[in-house]
Amino acid sequence: MEIKEQDQKKIKIFFDACNELIRGKFILSDIKISRMLKTIATCQTLYSLFSNCLLNYNFDREFRNARISNKVNGGYFVMPTEERKIVALVFCLLLEVDKGSISLQSFVNENFYSSEGYNVSYSNFSINVLVPFKSAILKMLKIKEDGTTIPEEEKADQVSIEEIIEEKRIPIEADYDEKMLFVELRKSLNELYSIAKRSKRLNIENRDNLLTILDAIHEAINLENLQIVNALMISTKYYSEKDKGMLRYYREMIDILLKFYYN
Repeated sequence: MEIKEQDQKKIKIFFDACNELIRGKFILSDIKISRMLKTIATCQTLYSLFSNCLLNYNFDREFRNARISNKVNGGYFVMPTEERKIVALVFCLLLEVDKGSISLQSFVNENFYSSEGYNVSYSNFSINVLVPFKSAILKMLKIKEDGTTIPEEEKADQVSIEEIIEEKRIPIEADYDEKMLFVELRKSLNELYSIAKRSKRLNIENRDNLLTILDAIHEAINLENLQIVNALMISTKYYSEKDKGMLRYYREMIDILLKFYYN
């Protein structure tokens, strides 16, 4: 897949920011995370990659499964093995840190603690989380850190980007804040969809109706059409009120939608 020169420059800026976060210390890491996330919204290639990695991805479940508090993990934070899931997990984690929903310091202390001090703990986090994240992006896009394409002879063992990113591109006229709101909206929708699929409080007919509506919301988010999303949320409320888990993510989506108009 050929990447335009304009995107190559933005990809280099993204990896420069990523490397600064990886090689740095905890101090000012929140600013570095925010800087790295800002580069994604302006780059078509990166934005499409992250958006598609989030398709049907349940961050709450995957994050819970990865954490050291999960008794089956043997006392380690366990990263997924699939590159797509690595990208989705770490991207969502960084979004939550940037929003203030997750404290990076607490997360690092809980999952990568070292008696040698916090900077060593942060280094453990960087090696085990940020480095695989960066490597997965490079492999999926089949590029070097400067955004240039890897020569054919070096691609043999890499996943095809066509298997990950659909040809239908997502428009990128919106500014950074709006782009990130669409990403957050998609993330909450994925969580709502996951709960709806296994909810025992909905009969088969109601569940099928809700899943159809949520599929339509997903398409509307891809089109970045707030008018359609807002209209579909009215029907979503009727079904979501039947389950506390679904209601939580319905309300979260409403809060995100309000930010489009009042931020």
